[in-house]
Amino acid sequence: MKSMTKNLMAAALLMALPVGASFACTTTAWNGNTGAAAGAEAGGPVPATGGFARYSGACALRTGTGEFVTDNTPGGTGAGTEAVYRARFYVLTSSTGAAKVFSATSQDGNAGTEAIGVTYDAGTGSFTFSGVTAPAVTGITASRWYSVELFHNTAGGAASFTASVAGNNGFTGSSSGTATATGIASASLGMVSGGAGTLIVDEFESTRSADTAIGRLCIGDTNASGTRNVADAIAARNEFLSAGAAPAGGQPDANENGTINAQDSILISGICSWLA
Repeated sequence: MKSMTKNLMAAALLMALPVGASFACTTTAWNGNTGAAAGAEAGGPVPATGGFARYSGACALRTGTGEFVTDNTPGGTGAGTEAVYRARFYVLTSSTGAAKVFSATSQDGNAGTEAIGVTYDAGTGSFTFSGVTAPAVTGITASRWYSVELFHNTAGGAASFTASVAGNNGFTGSSSGTATATGIASASLGMVSGGAGTLIVDEFESTRSADTAIGRLCIGDTNASGTRNVADAIAARNEFLSAGAAPAGGQPDANENGTINAQDSILISGICSWLA
């Protein structure tokens, strides 16, 4: 087993400098399948870095077909695998066709047998699952942020799988079914296969916990302070007035539509008024 008991890769990237300075976003937090990762673009809302959407913080990962990053942390190095695996990530449903956005496999480097696959199908408006037996989550809207949390358990003879999906300013959905006997050695995130156009993913986190969900980030906690107040509305306002040059450090996209504008600041102000 790897020495870490929890593998956290916020934004699936490394942010070298604090919010308010220039940013250095890289994919070096991911340690496998560097050929596929070479085409993936790390960046965020700052115009100088390409100016694309992110869910939280300053960095996200924008990918085209066949571009993805791979984490070989599960199971440690070599042939080890995880029988209990939980992961959560955010995806902006911006691609077309059926794009596999996540794949966990039995060997390092996205090799071996697939234990979990998650595909965003723009045609049917759904997240579908492979490597497991579980129904699709339907009702998914294009060009919106959704969190996807997965739990795969084959420990002690168990064979369970659950998925929870939430986003688009209020949508929730879930799926449950049967896991395979395949342990997990690597996890890949991006546009692993299929699809067209681009796909943005953010805020990947994985754990070995059998009973504690990772959960969603707090919408409207724009400055990542752990509370929501008028400062959050101001941070969102500063981001859209600066056209991304002064990005907020938390979660400013209150309506989860991939764009930060005046509506987000207004929504956050309403949340804070209700909390008061």
